[in-house]
Amino acid sequence: MRRQVDMILRIASAVLVFSGYLALASVRLYGPGLLLIPLVALPLAPIGTILEKKSHLWRIARRGVAIGYIGFLPFSLQLFGLMDAVILLVIFIQLYLLLGDKTARIYYESYLMAFFLLLAAVSQSPESMIAIALILFATSTVWAFAVLRMHVELQENPARSSPELVALRRSNLHPKTGNLFDFGLFLSMTAISFISLLLTVVLFILTPRVEAGWLGRRDAQQSVTGISDSVRLMGSTTITEDTSVVMHVRFPDEDEERFVPENDLYFRITTLPRFSEDSWSRRGLQEHYEPKVPGPLGNVSKGGLPFALPEARRLQRDQARTVRQIIYMDSVPEEGVPCLDLPRSVRLLSESPYSRVSWDPGEDFTLVFETRGARTLQYECFSTIPEYDPQELRNTPLDYSFMPSRDYSLLTYHQLLPETQELAGFITESHPSAYEKVRALESWLGSPEFSYTLNVPALPAANGIDAFISTIKNGHCELYASALALMVRSLGIPARVVSGYRGAEYSETDNAYLVRGAMAHLWVEALFKDVGWVRFDPSPRSDLPTTGLGRVRMAWSSYVLRAKMFWFQQVEGFQGSIRLDGLMRLRPWSWRPRFGALPHFSLPEPSEREGKSFTYWTVLEHPASRAVAFLLVIGGMFFLWKRWKSIRLPRLGLTSDQVRVRKLYLRFLRKVAAMDVDCSNKSAHEIEEALRIVSLAEPQSVTDFIQTYNQVRFGGRPLNKTLYRKAAGQVRSLRRLKAGGIDGGG
Repeated sequence: MRRQVDMILRIASAVLVFSGYLALASVRLYGPGLLLIPLVALPLAPIGTILEKKSHLWRIARRGVAIGYIGFLPFSLQLFGLMDAVILLVIFIQLYLLLGDKTARIYYESYLMAFFLLLAAVSQSPESMIAIALILFATSTVWAFAVLRMHVELQENPARSSPELVALRRSNLHPKTGNLFDFGLFLSMTAISFISLLLTVVLFILTPRVEAGWLGRRDAQQSVTGISDSVRLMGSTTITEDTSVVMHVRFPDEDEERFVPENDLYFRITTLPRFSEDSWSRRGLQEHYEPKVPGPLGNVSKGGLPFALPEARRLQRDQARTVRQIIYMDSVPEEGVPCLDLPRSVRLLSESPYSRVSWDPGEDFTLVFETRGARTLQYECFSTIPEYDPQELRNTPLDYSFMPSRDYSLLTYHQLLPETQELAGFITESHPSAYEKVRALESWLGSPEFSYTLNVPALPAANGIDAFISTIKNGHCELYASALALMVRSLGIPARVVSGYRGAEYSETDNAYLVRGAMAHLWVEALFKDVGWVRFDPSPRSDLPTTGLGRVRMAWSSYVLRAKMFWFQQVEGFQGSIRLDGLMRLRPWSWRPRFGALPHFSLPEPSEREGKSFTYWTVLEHPASRAVAFLLVIGGMFFLWKRWKSIRLPRLGLTSDQVRVRKLYLRFLRKVAAMDVDCSNKSAHEIEEALRIVSLAEPQSVTDFIQTYNQVRFGGRPLNKTLYRKAAGQVRSLRRLKAGGIDGGG
């Protein structure tokens, strides 16, 4: 029973600890990578317990690490901020407890640390995975606390025997040693767990701070900055800025690796040309309408690696600046791959056969990233930053006869009221060219009449943009971009909104630009004959200060991003002569990519400085990984079998002679039990006394065997072959004497 209690206690405690990390992993700032900590620490916990008991060096090392971390605490507050420093401290305490001896107090403290992690997750707007964490936490808590109490009682009363269960309707049966976790107790514990789960669900629903979930609810009055494949214009919304770092961008060919001018940093992702009622969405065009780009956009591939069109055929503009970017993203948006306007070529810095980047068929220069695994990506992008001739822009005519009617209707559709159209005409009536008209509307929306805010006021159910233009006049980038695009469309000029990131912050430590989630933005592109698409941005720059918690999230996310980049680029061997993915290819069963064959083109090879990379998921899908996983499963099954045997026949640290005489003694006990002599909880001497009232064929052999057993088992007497044969014969001769003969007795 003691082993059963200990096993259930370990399982329940492990699930409880894991649920705390699972809750924290549901916060977008930390992510599922945090689950690596419990997945490594929990299997090592039994080893830590053994080392704590037997190794003095291990105890010294643990205490030394704890003292060192105490000295690191003030620096952690400065580096990570209050929230993340506290979370890091809780994780350290959790690991310290797991890798040491387990007492009741240690178990309780470990549960408390798991609760602190859960509390930290709930306070930071978790995603829907928090529901799973809460379910596991509520269920495992009931089992852990109940079984821990049983464990403590068994430790405090080691001599207490197991309970005996007697069938009431079959009283003639002998009592049997009972199983504490019978069906009734298991059913009761399950019922309590279910009640606890219901209470958790109620609290989860009623707590307004928790905005995720299967079981939770999202507050319609709150939104978070980010990228989406559609934009719905809503009012009465409070927008929360996501300060976490999402992109790491370097410009290796620029002077001092700084981009000039920095206010021209627009990382486009995709376009939203279709407007309907109060929302923007994706819709492909028949052409890209860039006069300096020959032919439609397409996809090419080299040696299984996905590439964009070759450099010789992409955006060769007369007045353009080519900028090379090395970008790392831990999670590439589903909507597209961010890069500066306009991408000429893109190359994945990896050799994964299961990842590719290609042009979206919508002919709007959107780059789509396809992969089977994690959407972590490092890539090299060449973009052409157009430098327009001012006179050429001012001379752009209002002539769009070159466009198919389908695209022209799509890009000029609007639902503005007549008075709003008259206002657009009044603002632009003194400007003859199409470009000057758009620039006049942009300047008007950027005038002091309008103000930028994240607390979007209520918009009417119909004609919300008209209300923003005429009366409300304060909002965020979605309203500004929508107002400009629709007013431009009302003049017959094709326009669309573009989603991406605006701006970046230069990090001296990284020699790179860091892009935060709060920089997600929406701007406008207008089309002009013989010029192409030109960017306009009427939205003012946000001057809202970053809060203390926002600074903490940003600092922590930047450190996390650096760690992930280090692992992605260095640890897995992407930038060295010996590469992990190269070693994985040394096998005869490698298969080729499953993507269709594409034309072959050549692109410049990456410099040694930049290196290459690939996604983690490709390693998991590799045949060698599957072979390793199969071996691990077989090894795990063998370990469990050996563990099960060691539990059935525990090793007591006996010598070979003591083990042999113990086996003879167990055989002796079975023969005695067959004579209806109770051997439970009796020593060898007590059994010998009990046999005195039984008529035995050779009673002296019992005395001789017991004496031999005690001398070998407890006195250390050697058990040679002669003595072993004699003792075995004494056990075999154990017979019951009855009137008229000898009873076989077994």
